[in-house]
Amino acid sequence: MMALYRSLVYRELKLTWKHYLLFLVLYVLMVGLFTFPFIIIQEENLFKTIGLEKVFLKMFGSFLAVLGALTSGTPNNIQKIDVNSGWKRYSYSLPVTAGEKAMSDLIVKLVYFILFGLLATVSAVIMGSKSGYGVFCFTLNIYLIMSAVFWIFDAIENGSVVRGLNSAVAKIITVIAVPVMIFLLKLRVSVRNNSAYPSVKKYGIVDLAEHRLSLIFSVFFFVIVCIGYYLIMRKAYERREE
Repeated sequence: MMALYRSLVYRELKLTWKHYLLFLVLYVLMVGLFTFPFIIIQEENLFKTIGLEKVFLKMFGSFLAVLGALTSGTPNNIQKIDVNSGWKRYSYSLPVTAGEKAMSDLIVKLVYFILFGLLATVSAVIMGSKSGYGVFCFTLNIYLIMSAVFWIFDAIENGSVVRGLNSAVAKIITVIAVPVMIFLLKLRVSVRNNSAYPSVKKYGIVDLAEHRLSLIFSVFFFVIVCIGYYLIMRKAYERREE
């Protein structure tokens, strides 16, 4: 069983490594650009001392998190390659189940998810330790949530390609989903303070991403999306009589 998974994962890595290598080089350059000023300045908490606003750090962290999620979660065109090369039809004659093919897709996605996630979180740790502002939790939350969102788009597009559907269907769903994402990002929740002087504060998703407890939701949401990704791809890989 393990040998089968290794061969399926190796096949996908062999076909997609150039695609991800280009993204990796560009992302490493971007991470270096953002973290280089924090590395060369040796004084601890200098940015906090001189009054650098935390919002700039959050902006840097969110940019790297979204870019990392985008590069690791976007379609790698492996399904289109399989269809064009005839591998999809040939694979039906092999002792490989739809679940095994879907699991190999999930494993490859997780490999790149971990790789880009490590780069994003390491950069957040560097910026946080040198600036005096902690942005690790914030960056990790944004990375998990946005990775889950891009995985949903990827599952829709790849699933439609494998099933032989028109790719325009996936594009229409994506166009609809983008305004929904913007609405959710702008949505703010009112929370009443139970202190002696009660007041109402409004928090958005970006504000809640700073709290450690929100990591529970982010991890749970990402795990659910992983399960959904696997189920969608397994259903797409099931053989149909044509």
